[in-house]
Formats: sequence, C-alpha cells, structure tokens
Amino acid sequence: MKNIKREYDLLGAAFPIRAFSQEEGKKYLTFCKELMEGLGANPEPLELTQMHLTFKKAYELVTDTRILEVVKQLIGEDVLVWATSIFYKKGGTSDYIGWHQDSTYWSLSDEDKVASVWVALTDSNSENGSMRIVPCSHSLEQLEHEETGDTNNKLSRKQNIKSIGFERYSVPVVLKPGEFSVHHSKLIHGSEPNTSDKLRVGFVIRYIAPSVKQYGASPKTLLVKGKDLFQNFEHHQPLNLGVNVASIEEHQRQCKAFLEEIKRSNAEKIEKVES
Repeated sequence: MKNIKREYDLLGAAFPIRAFSQEEGKKYLTFCKELMEGLGANPEPLELTQMHLTFKKAYELVTDTRILEVVKQLIGEDVLVWATSIFYKKGGTSDYIGWHQDSTYWSLSDEDKVASVWVALTDSNSENGSMRIVPCSHSLEQLEHEETGDTNNKLSRKQNIKSIGFERYSVPVVLKPGEFSVHHSKLIHGSEPNTSDKLRVGFVIRYIAPSVKQYGASPKTLLVKGKDLFQNFEHHQPLNLGVNVASIEEHQRQCKAFLEEIKRSNAEKIEKVES
C-alpha cells in the first residue's frame, strides 16, 4: 500500500486513490447532470460552486469517510470544507483550464493546510482533457499570472502563468470513476480540451484546516471532521435538498454570496499590499 502523505509531500499531489465504486459514483454523476441541466445545460464554472451547502448528494460526497481519512493525513485531524466545484467538459469542445496555482486568487493563509480533492465521476484521461500537474512545483514561490481574455479558458479570470517552459514536465492525472486525486494549493496545474466524444465530469472539494484564515472575509464553511478551535469562518448547516427549482435558486444565492466574499477578500488584500 502506497504512502499517500509521502507522495503528496514530495510531488505536491497524490493519485489515483479509490473512494468508491463506479456503480456508487453514478448517483453523484446523476446529481451533477441534473444541476447542470437546471442551470441551463451549459452553466459557467462560477455557477457550479458551493453545492455542498444546499444539496444532499454534494454533502454526502464531501463527508465521505474514505476521502476524509486521506485528507486528515495531509492537513490534520480537524477539517473544514471551504468550497466545492463541478468541472465538466463536453466532448469535442475547445474548453481548457489555463496553467495556474490555486493559491493565486483564494487569499487563504498557510497553503500547507489547504488541499484540493478532485473526484472523478467519469473517466478522466489525456483524451478527454484530464488535469495535468507539474510534479514538485508546490515548492516554488507564488508565480505571476496574467489575464489572457481567452474565452476558452474556463478559469474565472481567464488566467495563465506568465512563466514558460514548465509545461514539458507536466503529467496527466488519469482517474477512473470513483477515484480521486489530491493536490497542494501552490501546485502548478491545468488541463487541455476534451477531444473525445464523451462528457468528462469531476467534483472538486477544497478542504482546509480551521487554523487557516481568509484575508478580509469569512465565507460559510462546513466542519466535517474534528473541532474548530479558531472560529475563523462562519459555520453553515447544510440544507440537504434535492435538485428542484427552489433549491437551485437557493444554490445560486449561496454561489453569489461566496463569490462576493472572494472578491472582497482579494480587493482588501491588494489594497493592503499597495498601501
């Protein structure tokens, strides 16, 4: 049995790790498809965040003990869910994720206590645009990013790292449905277009230790393991709803509130740096 923490500490990521069977994962894929359809079939990435605050299936996924047992090895016994996202790519499209470090725009303290879990709900491979990582790049400093304006780049700010040359060292994160990867918030990663004819779907969970702080903000979080002795974030009671018109409206309110907190946090951080 491989040492997940050793792999993570060395490479900045660990994969593949089995969470549940492909059959068990179908219920989560069905949920994601229902939500995407309810949001208009082609929702923007920013519309597909914070599902765990509203929907039962999303809450079940972020609290899966098989995932949490891995996460606690990496960030400690006490664990909060800070954010969730659905990343999907339809087959034969030009959508991609630019090369970036998550730490660029989250304004979270102590990157070593922030871990992102990418749960595959379909096959994820080089053909359909799996995530690619640059191993060991989490040991680098924060790199400069630029906003490219490329509409095919599905990052919220269409960002890409300004440095070049590291791409040659990247490797694909190949996962089967029910498997997941986990990566450090400073790890360089991105993904290429889905050249297959099938939909690719991943559910991403951002876990943090309670000691982490958000600069100038306090978005809603879920305590999913241990205790929170720091109270840096507002705790939320999950609603555990199914997908319907009313729950989608509630979801949209939660998305908007979270994004406003991120925007305010980044603005205050920039003002502090420039003053």
